[in-house]
Amino acid sequence: MVWFLRTIITFGLSLFIAGIVWFACFKFWNPHWLPLVGYIILFLIALEFIGAILLIPYRYAFHRYEINSEELAFQKGFFFRQTVFVPIIRIQHVETQQGPLLRQQHLMSLVVYTAATEHRIAGLSVAEATKLRNQILHLVKVVREDV
Repeated sequence: MVWFLRTIITFGLSLFIAGIVWFACFKFWNPHWLPLVGYIILFLIALEFIGAILLIPYRYAFHRYEINSEELAFQKGFFFRQTVFVPIIRIQHVETQQGPLLRQQHLMSLVVYTAATEHRIAGLSVAEATKLRNQILHLVKVVREDV
């Protein structure tokens, strides 16, 4: 539901910005081909919106994560699939994040930080995000005690 709401908000903002640009061009420049360009841009924005809506189930189906005692595995992507393995020893810190759309749906994101980048698990329930965060922190503590 969050991806759906985010897509609708992005669509609305795209229409608003395109409308402002088109109005400014029409008001100050007004070439004879401007309406055609406006229709083409509107068509492209609508096409992108429909594509984003149709691809939500696929995005959901191909986002995975796995946690074991040695590493975390993150898989994402449906056209170009990517699996990233993060050794537990490389994790610097873990945090939970919750924006307004996630808060409305009672969901959280878990973010795992390493020296190089961050890895995100989105759309977790609040209890599950807290449980995973504590589990990862415990694994990091155990691995660092062994070193």
